[in-house]
Amino acid sequence: MTSEYDAELKQHAVQLVLSGQSGAQVAQDLAIPTDTLAQWVKEHRREHPYPFLRPWHTMHRDRVRRRRHRLPGKPWPAAWTPLDEFYGDGAWTLNETHRVSRAEQTYEILLHWHERIMVIDASAAQRNWCPLCPAAWGDPVARFQVPPERQPFDGAVGALGQWDAWIRHRSHGDWLITPEAAQELHIHEYTRLIAGDPHSTLARLTERLAATRSPGLRFCAGLRHSR
Repeated sequence: MTSEYDAELKQHAVQLVLSGQSGAQVAQDLAIPTDTLAQWVKEHRREHPYPFLRPWHTMHRDRVRRRRHRLPGKPWPAAWTPLDEFYGDGAWTLNETHRVSRAEQTYEILLHWHERIMVIDASAAQRNWCPLCPAAWGDPVARFQVPPERQPFDGAVGALGQWDAWIRHRSHGDWLITPEAAQELHIHEYTRLIAGDPHSTLARLTERLAATRSPGLRFCAGLRHSR
C-alpha cells in the first residue's frame, strides 16, 4: 500500500503527525489517504518504541508515569513549555480546554498559567475565559506554564510564615525588594506558591504580608532599592 509513495514524503507526513498536527489535516494537505497515513504512523511507532518526535502531551504523560513511583506528592513535570507554542490563534477552543483540564486531573499536574497578573474580575459582563482556572480572574489570552521550584504550600499560613522568616534572616536590617528576593530564590514571577490559590505569586504574598504589619519587617514591594 505504501510502495507507490516516496519514502521522503512518508517520513515527512509521519513526523508532522507525531509533532502534534491533525492527521486529517496532514492527509489533506499532502493528498494522502487518511487510512494510508494512519498505517504509516502505526508502523513508525512499532519500529520506534521510544521516538524523539511525539506529541508533547504523550511525552509528558510518559515522564509522569516513570516518575510516579519515586516522587513524593504530586509529580511535577521536569520540563515546562509555554502552551502558546502548541496552541495558535483559534486552536485554544472550549473543547480543547476541557480536554487539557481532564489531563490535569488525571495526572495531578498543572499544565498552564497566565502571562499577565490577572486583574479583571469575572462578572456577568466580563466572563472568566479560562475554564482551567474556575476560581481565577478573567484573562482570555497567553496561558503559560511556570516551573514550581518546590511543592506549593498547602495554605497561606505556612507560606506567609516561611516568607516572613526568610525576609528577616536575609535582610540583616536593610530594606529588601521583591525582584531581589525572587532572583535569590529562583522563583518565577508567575509561579503560584499556594496550592489551589491562583493569586499566590511572590508579589501577592508580599502584599498579604505587608497587610499584617508585622513588627520589624523591612521589605519593599517596589522596584527600586532603598535603605
